[in-house]
Amino acid sequence: MLKFKKLIVVNVLVLGLIGAVGLPGSASAASGSSEPFVTWNRTSLDPNSSYALKDLAKSSSTGLTTWGATGACAVKGTQLTTAKAGICQLVFSVKGDKTYSASKNSYGMTVCATKMKNGKPSGKSIQIGVLQPTTGASAQSAKNVVSLIEMETKRVNKAGGVNCGELKIKTYDTALVPATAALETQRAISDGATALIGPWSTSEALAAGQVAEAAGVVEINMSAATNSITEDKEFIFRTSPLTTDLGKAMVDVAVAMKATSIGILHDSGGFGLGAKPVVEAAAKKIGLKFTTVQYTLSATSASSEVQAIVNTNPDMVLILG
Repeated sequence: MLKFKKLIVVNVLVLGLIGAVGLPGSASAASGSSEPFVTWNRTSLDPNSSYALKDLAKSSSTGLTTWGATGACAVKGTQLTTAKAGICQLVFSVKGDKTYSASKNSYGMTVCATKMKNGKPSGKSIQIGVLQPTTGASAQSAKNVVSLIEMETKRVNKAGGVNCGELKIKTYDTALVPATAALETQRAISDGATALIGPWSTSEALAAGQVAEAAGVVEINMSAATNSITEDKEFIFRTSPLTTDLGKAMVDVAVAMKATSIGILHDSGGFGLGAKPVVEAAAKKIGLKFTTVQYTLSATSASSEVQAIVNTNPDMVLILG
């Protein structure tokens, strides 16, 4: 049984999420202001149909003003009507905000050739391959990711799909093993995946990325942070911060929490081995005492490694994995 004093534990994934979405009540990190944004509830429209403008979009500010529409649609009062298939270009502004002018803001929606059938888009379907380790040490986290992607897929299809086509996903188990990730990436591409989401870890992402890049298939990674995943790549994208930025940010958190000593618990994979020297260098630079312990990436338990960190009595533990 582990015995330890009350510790502050900072996990790199949580830190990444805070950096991405901001703390409650904080301003946009990108703009430095509370600039309003518009959320659209439709991606495509049925032909020969009518929609209430208030149901198509909403603004985080004081409201949405529609100025007009061009193409395969027209605005009549508070309604948007569509005719034949084509592109409906809706021009808008946000009430009370000069940055959202009618001359600068528009949103294009496809007017489909045929109406949705049984609540599903009627055009050619689009398949996305989801690469996640649904077995192994990270299985539960991976399954949570798959569930979120499934939820978003349903939302997109309910809104009209992509270019009138139903969005479909197929999950491939990468098992937290680089070689398996590469094989499953190739299988997804052979199955006709238009794009890929994943995988989970850096080691998997590096292996899968080589296959996707060579095939010219877009892959979007949302969790692995090692810089080399996207460096000099044309088709590989990321939504998570870089390892170098995350490592320095974690030490900044420790300093802000007035820690004088930290424990660094890192995995044996690409991210852990890459983040370790970044965190150690940042801690050493400011005179922050640290103890480093490695755990096996695929292990289902790291109790002995955690106890080793706890035995050093740190003020904070940084988990790099």
